[in-house]
Amino acid sequence: PYFHSIDAGPATVVVLHLPWGAEYFKGKQERWLEERLASIPAGKPVIVLSYSFFYSSGYVDGTTGRKWYDHEENLRLVEPILRRHGVSLVVSGHNHYMELLESG
Repeated sequence: PYFHSIDAGPATVVVLHLPWGAEYFKGKQERWLEERLASIPAGKPVIVLSYSFFYSSGYVDGTTGRKWYDHEENLRLVEPILRRHGVSLVVSGHNHYMELLESG
């Protein structure tokens, strides 16, 4: 499947299927994520991988006017689940920036 997890010994790696945003998130993937994160022992580090970004300094596309920063849909639908389950690190792409951002 496009979304899955890997028990990497001292940490669990969770791979999400978010190619452009949360268009494939609601339903099966959302339920799976909630259940998978709930099953990981408390205190065990969890690393989430996603192609679509969550936070990014980004830019506004000059042609389309589309915002390519702080992905509103991912932040509204996915981030609360990650926070609730104490995810340690989210590694995402799509924007071609090498950034390390911290969200409090």
